Amino acid sequence: MVSYFLLRYLHFIAIFVLVACVLIQHLALRPVVPRETIVRMRKINIIFAIFALVVLVTGLGQWFYGVKPSQFFTANGMMHTKVLLFFIVGGLSVVPTIFLKKNEKGDPGEEVEVPKKVVMCLRLELLLLFLIPLLATLLSYGIGLKQAA
Repeated sequence: MVSYFLLRYLHFIAIFVLVACVLIQHLALRPVVPRETIVRMRKINIIFAIFALVVLVTGLGQWFYGVKPSQFFTANGMMHTKVLLFFIVGGLSVVPTIFLKKNEKGDPGEEVEVPKKVVMCLRLELLLLFLIPLLATLLSYGIGLKQAA
């Protein structure tokens, strides 16, 4: 039982770090930024990737080895929507990652123009990351559970 609570706690902490990373990137990336900001944001992006993996692993751990039977989650449409949104966030994060990777090398004082699609992807990531806890709350109350005929 203690290991389940630790798993759940780590899941929550990892989610907080994930949201913080996206928020930091969103706040730091202006239409034009110095390359040194790009380098810092690349480091934040790496932290994002690590904690996305932690969220995924701890989430799967709760799904298949948690207190509730895995069928509770498997049969719930909210769970599938939540997982889908999480993977969409991961897909959206590719756009900023590619931009940061391409622009991290060069003169640190040089100004780099940030494409609007990078900022828009970060905004969409934040929106989806704020919707996922709502789905988790609904899920925990059994909303979305398929009813037996």
